[in-house]
Amino acid sequence: MTHSVKSQIEEMAKLSSKSIDDIIADSKAEIKDLGDDIIVWNRRDENTVNYELKQLKEKIKKEKIEKERFAGYRWVKDGGNWAVAGNFEDKKIGDTITVIKASGQKQEKEITSFTNSGNALVK
Repeated sequence: MTHSVKSQIEEMAKLSSKSIDDIIADSKAEIKDLGDDIIVWNRRDENTVNYELKQLKEKIKKEKIEKERFAGYRWVKDGGNWAVAGNFEDKKIGDTITVIKASGQKQEKEITSFTNSGNALVK
């Protein structure tokens, strides 16, 4: 009995910007490209393809969170106190900024002062 994995392979190719042939070659499953369909011979290989797709989606999501986290303002320890690190060139005391926690949660904070190391204290 064969199982079609065409939609999963096409989605993986779209998400990773690789060709379908590259996805098939990189997979741990035994995948057969029939031209009009892409199949595997058993459930184990089908589950492998599904797992690889899930891992790719999680990797992309994690990369997006990391990129977002380091692109904005983030919490850091500064001289025993918690402060916010980031680019403050166009900011002044009283401005509101969005701080991203390690979990990805966003918080609106107001700048109260700046430290000697260039970080901001907020409330």
